[in-house]
Order: sequence, then C-alpha cells, then structure tokens
Amino acid sequence: MSLHEKILAARLLIRQTLLVHGKQTVVLWSGGKDSTVLLHLIKTELGRIPFPVVWGTSPIDEEETKELISTLATRWKLDIRKIPLFHPDEESRIRELSGTALNKEFDSAHRRSLARMQKAGVPAVIIGGRWNEHAYRNTALVLPQKKPARIYPLLPFDDGDIWTYLYAHAIPFVSTYKKGFRNLNPGSRSIQPSFLQCLLARLMHGYSFIRSRFISL
Repeated sequence: MSLHEKILAARLLIRQTLLVHGKQTVVLWSGGKDSTVLLHLIKTELGRIPFPVVWGTSPIDEEETKELISTLATRWKLDIRKIPLFHPDEESRIRELSGTALNKEFDSAHRRSLARMQKAGVPAVIIGGRWNEHAYRNTALVLPQKKPARIYPLLPFDDGDIWTYLYAHAIPFVSTYKKGFRNLNPGSRSIQPSFLQCLLARLMHGYSFIRSRFISL
C-alpha cells in the first residue's frame, strides 16, 4: 500500500466519521507528529477541522510543545479543549516519575479522560495511533463497540510515511524528534537516546525530506 493510498483511505475514514458521528466527535492531539498529521488530514479532507480538539495537559509538558500547539491552533482555527490529565495535588509526584511508572500513570489518565468523554455523550474519538506502535498492534481502523467509538485513520502509516507527509506539507514539529526520540511518550522522553538512535533519526529525516520532494501527496 503506497503512501498516496494510505492518505486516501485515511481521508475517506475521516469523511465517514463526520457523516456517521457528526461534529460532536473529538480529536485527540498531543502536539506530537502523528496527531499533528491527523489534524492536517482532517483539515485537508473537510476544508477545516469541525471537531473539538482535546489536548490532555500534564505537568511535564515541554514549552516547545505548548508553543507549537498554540501556533497551529491559531493558524488552523482549532476549537481547543484543554483537559488536565492529573489533579493539581498529583503534579509534584508525576514530575518525579520516569520510564514505565510514568507511562502507566499516563495510560490510566487517558482511560479516565475517555471515561469522562463517554459520560459527556461524546460519540466518537479520532486518535493518531499506528500499527507499528506496541499499544495499537492489534487494533482495527474502527472500534464501534467502544464507548465512545475509536477511529484510527493513521494505523497503516509507518514512521517514514509520517515524516514524508510533514516535510511535503511543511508542517512544523518539535525538535525532540531530531534528538533521537521516536515520540513524545512521557516515559520514553525520560531516557536519553543513544548516539545510534540520534544518527538513525537524522538519516530518517534526511530520507523523508528527499522522498517528500519526489512524491505527490
């Protein structure tokens, strides 16, 4: 499946989501590369982003990520809903965690957030998960049995597809990725990438930039 075909399939799923679930559907955005590509695909397919965009804030959010979210929210005219993932009393404890322990806290926080959306009557949530990430390996494109329903337009995309799309459309992203981090996952960011990871990140960016010059999206 080519990148062009993946993009067309993602855009079709986005259009179907609007028709089936309406504008009360919510998009999750972290400021990371995947969810930013997801927003751009929605904007491209629908002409604008008609859904509320939920940003789950935390005490370890980096300033660069906050600035990117603020910039793109203004540029793309997003209806941003900032939802704190943790109670203020928990923030100091969260700042002290790292690795697996921190990831577990964020997983629990996201589950609580989805439960609150269900209680609020949100019909569906569009998420930027991909098959080459451990958490989404056995996930289907649409999970209608979940409440709210889960929609994953980016599942077939790999890392190269994401970077090629970002460069092709000149979409800004945080510098964290060029330092060798594969994502903005809190637990992953607490472990400094090795020299090899940094080198591979640079090679991936260079390849994706060149690829974006020769591919029609």
